[in-house]
Amino acid sequence: MHRMHYAQLTPKPHILVLTKDSPFFNHVSEGIREAQIKDPRCLVSFMYTIGADKLAIQETVEDAFNYKPDLIISVGVTLSQLCVNAARKRNLQTPIVFAGPGEPLQQGLVSTLGRRPEPITGVALTPIHYEDSAKILLTYKPSAKKILLPYFPTASGGLIGTAAPAVADYLRKHGRVVTELPLYALSEIPVKCKGFMNQVDTVMCLEGCYTSDAITNLIKLCDQYHVTLFAGDIQAVTDGAALGYGIFAHTIGSAALNIAYDILLNNKCPGDISVLFIHDLRKIMFNADAATRQGLAITPELKAIAER
Repeated sequence: MHRMHYAQLTPKPHILVLTKDSPFFNHVSEGIREAQIKDPRCLVSFMYTIGADKLAIQETVEDAFNYKPDLIISVGVTLSQLCVNAARKRNLQTPIVFAGPGEPLQQGLVSTLGRRPEPITGVALTPIHYEDSAKILLTYKPSAKKILLPYFPTASGGLIGTAAPAVADYLRKHGRVVTELPLYALSEIPVKCKGFMNQVDTVMCLEGCYTSDAITNLIKLCDQYHVTLFAGDIQAVTDGAALGYGIFAHTIGSAALNIAYDILLNNKCPGDISVLFIHDLRKIMFNADAATRQGLAITPELKAIAER
């Protein structure tokens, strides 16, 4: 199941963006839209996957090729992997530009970071060191003692399944009590998390995890129980999380569109275009109003963030 949105309807090269309605994905898509408005030489349409069922998502990806676009931009790890696999399975030569995956070689998107035979290239975000998120949490909320860590083991191509236990171990080594809560459906979040809210002072979410898709539920729970929400994306802080560490992803979207234009308008071979690695997009943010509701003391360190 999916929905389509067309930016404009004109006889121009057609770029189809495979994405979903989630904070990181929306930021990337917004970067693509803004860049296309500035340079409208190509038609850009957006196909959104709906739900978390992998078979349904795979069907959407397969359907994307049936629209016969001139190029596909795939956002995120899972959609990019499914897109690349579908093209290989059907022996299609549709150029693919991925946007966001941090380790494209290890994630099976390209055969080499140099020149490659497959018509695939993209924009890679330098992989996060999840231990950094734990360090930031302890720096800006040193009073955190009991932490709930909800996570989806299959998120980010399975990376979260290994990252979350590693983060929990780091926090335990620093004297914190951590409750790991593996989840397998977004509908589990309100019920399962609520059962722990009286036992913790902080809820920690990881970058690239599906918890961002249910951030509204987590914000409501944390407000209700005066528990600090440490989010893995910046938009969540704007929406009402007290503290967050994440990506300003517009840059990824605009860079992906620039590569797509180079391929379609300048006749560049995708395999001749080096994967573009983008650095230093992660920032720390806090929300003063949410901090008051969620029991986060506004320290001099937090005030310094606000003054930057």
